Amino acid sequence: MAGDWVCAGLRALGKSLAWGCLAGALLLPLGAAAAANGLLERALTCKAEAKELPGLIRSLARARPDFRRRHRRLESPTADVYRLSRPVTIHGRQAHEVVVARMRILAVLPGTESADEIAMDLDLARTPDEHLLRRRVGPAASITVDAFSHPSLDRNRLLGCAYDDLSTIDWIADRPSGPVVSRDRPNPLKGWMD
Repeated sequence: MAGDWVCAGLRALGKSLAWGCLAGALLLPLGAAAAANGLLERALTCKAEAKELPGLIRSLARARPDFRRRHRRLESPTADVYRLSRPVTIHGRQAHEVVVARMRILAVLPGTESADEIAMDLDLARTPDEHLLRRRVGPAASITVDAFSHPSLDRNRLLGCAYDDLSTIDWIADRPSGPVVSRDRPNPLKGWMD
């Protein structure tokens, strides 16, 4: 590997350069992880650029092994749940799971905070269907939080972004499968995609 050659050459020059090489080698993956977390945080907070949206899930899969295989799938409508090895921060709250649905990417938050409390903090308003709280933050994006829970998500809240960009429809593509949640259970995403 080229990095080994460089480190060996620097070791020959002195211990301080060798330590610098080792530190650089250890910090390089941290920079990649920060970039991957940055992309995920931007997408969850409606700050992803339009050019990032069509290939967002593929980009996340390249940058974060967590997105290479879904943890489980919700049905009717379809949504994929990804379990994160490192938490992501969204609007000051940490999440260890992310739900990806057609035109939506949402962090799964612990149910310690009600949807109404989150909505008040983020200045969200209730939608006509009564299940969503949202605030438009751009011409094609809205911050959203659900106002109810789902058994398969352990009574957690879903907070993230709804994109009105047709390129996000293919976010739910055939990927290596994980468990499928029964169609008989209520689904927190029902009505969002209709």
